[in-house]
Amino acid sequence: MKNVFLCSFLYITFQTSAQPINKDSLSNFSYLLTLQIDSLKISTTATGFIIKYNSNYYLTTSYHVLSGRNPFSDSLLYNLPSDFTSLLIWFKPKYGKSVIKKRYHLVDENHKRKFFTIPSSIGNIDLAILPLPKSSLPDNAKIYAIDEKYVDTTDKNIALNAKVIVVGFPGIRNDTNFSKPTIYSGNILTMKQSKLRHANIYFDFNTTGGVSGSPVYLYYKNSLKLAGINSLGSDTNSGLYKINNKIKGLAADIFYAMRIIKVLDKFKVADNQ
Repeated sequence: MKNVFLCSFLYITFQTSAQPINKDSLSNFSYLLTLQIDSLKISTTATGFIIKYNSNYYLTTSYHVLSGRNPFSDSLLYNLPSDFTSLLIWFKPKYGKSVIKKRYHLVDENHKRKFFTIPSSIGNIDLAILPLPKSSLPDNAKIYAIDEKYVDTTDKNIALNAKVIVVGFPGIRNDTNFSKPTIYSGNILTMKQSKLRHANIYFDFNTTGGVSGSPVYLYYKNSLKLAGINSLGSDTNSGLYKINNKIKGLAADIFYAMRIIKVLDKFKVADNQ
């Protein structure tokens, strides 16, 4: 694993009127998640981020994070006895330092999943979207959401050695004070094509446990954009990805997350969660 501090390329800024994303604020947009099997008191941690689209909010992370399952075979990972049933999102407070943990159920009363992913007929893409009703967001928390206009969904050939930044929470966190995530950076190496377009972005550095589901940013042609969702790196023993020894990590293309979000928004799914 290689931890790299923010470099000069992060001085490039893209802004919304309320929430600028730059070298100082980039860490605000990553959320620590605690995944739980409620009946067994089993839990682990990961990372996610929130995308804002048409004034609605969508938690975005990896499929294996919310399900605890291999996105290729759908078999359970990490010797889990069953799927995760709920998660806690750790919100930054408006005042003070004590973190605000908000619980969201991952299945309904009929045990149907409340999160969404890409059908396997399109490709095995490790991403998941959980709609967050506005009424469910804690009033006393700061809500940092990435506006959809700053999400890079263009289907272009990304130059090799473009800069990659991953911002997530490694390890297991049990503290009650809000802490900043770790920032990793390196270079893009290649992309892998799915049936429709590029499905995965490969890069030359490892992340570690807990960083799955983190936002992946690209610095490309003088701009910094959200481009992917961090998945499992090559240092894991899960066997999810067979990649060569130069490639250390990968991310699911954010393009597919936006496809899901636009469908959910069209049918107002967030209002009915």
